[in-house]
Amino acid sequence: MKKLKDKGAWFGVCPPCAEYAGAVGGDKFDFVEKAAGDWLMKNIQDSWVLWM
Repeated sequence: MKKLKDKGAWFGVCPPCAEYAGAVGGDKFDFVEKAAGDWLMKNIQDSWVLWM
């Protein structure tokens, strides 16, 4: 993930998923940002979005 970030990748996580995984506050990577459903719907068909 760090290599991708260094090349300009953006990492987003939905708030419920972040809380479920415990990835909130200091327990998440500093480059991961919360992204709401509107971002998801806008980018869901974008070939540059990778779902893990």
